[in-house]
Amino acid sequence: GNAFPYTIGPYTWTNTTILGIGAAFDISLIKTGPVGAGTIRGSDLPTFEYVQFGDNTLRMELGSFSGAINIVSRTCTTPDVTVNMGTHYTKELTGIGSSTDKWIDVPISLNNCPAFFGAFRGAITDNNGVAERSTPNQISYRVDPVTSVVNPAQGVMALQPDGVNPTAQGIGIQLVDAGDNPVSYGNMRASGLALNQVDGSSYTISLKARYYQTEATTAAGQANGAATVTLIYN
Repeated sequence: GNAFPYTIGPYTWTNTTILGIGAAFDISLIKTGPVGAGTIRGSDLPTFEYVQFGDNTLRMELGSFSGAINIVSRTCTTPDVTVNMGTHYTKELTGIGSSTDKWIDVPISLNNCPAFFGAFRGAITDNNGVAERSTPNQISYRVDPVTSVVNPAQGVMALQPDGVNPTAQGIGIQLVDAGDNPVSYGNMRASGLALNQVDGSSYTISLKARYYQTEATTAAGQANGAATVTLIYN
């Protein structure tokens, strides 16, 4: 995990010391701005060396890269989601913390996704050799309501007035994931999607919504809301 250049030591050697290589190296491509499609050739990447310094300089290892990496510059297509929450009577809500019975599906579609070939790979070197570890590509997401968050613990956001029609009072919209866990607005969370290496695949992040009473008194009216879902590709 140490970036180059990196120095260890100093050490004291005897005339009979046998020097060996016990290091593993890993290269990561870091995004620094907008990414365009293209090819990265191994010969264009820097070389690296492992050197012992003493009375003279002894190069123990020289590393370089071959082959090529093709960069695909696209993401999944994510259409807007319109959710019909239905019509409800205020009597369905019986007090603060009560909710309408029926959950409404909020499917976040990820269409025509690129193939997810890559993985983050690291290596640990110890006296037993090199042990590699690999973490496959992941997609996380963040939900940000266009209004305020009324009850963060329960994933409840405020209704959105349209400036024309009366807005319901004492009511918010509760949003949960497929496991009925309240969405933590503004925080990145794992999608749990099993990504594959097939180009053009589609996936769905399954959320659910219902009305939730936030105040002791409610009043009928329009009960709309909106939120932005941001995808994070790792």
